[in-house]
Amino acid sequence: MRLTHPLATQAAYPRAASPEEVRAALPEDVALVELALEGKRAWGFLLTKKTFRLFDLGPGKQIRDDLDALRGDLAGGKRFLDVERLSRLSKNVLGPVLKALKSDAAKGPKTLLFSLKGELARLPMEILLTDNPDPKAGVRG
Repeated sequence: MRLTHPLATQAAYPRAASPEEVRAALPEDVALVELALEGKRAWGFLLTKKTFRLFDLGPGKQIRDDLDALRGDLAGGKRFLDVERLSRLSKNVLGPVLKALKSDAAKGPKTLLFSLKGELARLPMEILLTDNPDPKAGVRG
């Protein structure tokens, strides 16, 4: 079957793409961001057509604690999230990515594709902040 049906073989026996294959498939204005929280450390990488950056996001305990609390707030239907916790989580998870993107601002990507691993896979990325929150903007502690 493997010799006569190559598409069936690819579906049944997939292989991971190499970084070079992923890079070749990315459009110029797109970056792949992978973030993981597994065990005691959190890490991530940013891959674009031209660059690869690896990030150590630090010990996972603070990220895990903030993530668990925010998940609890969201699941409990809380109308307002803890702005201090949300700011800290945003800084720890997105900070290194945003810093790397700012260094390449003139030619940086317009679109970010996130791949989240481990406990971060349950994080809704749209709640993270990219700037310091305005306390009058409706996000309360």
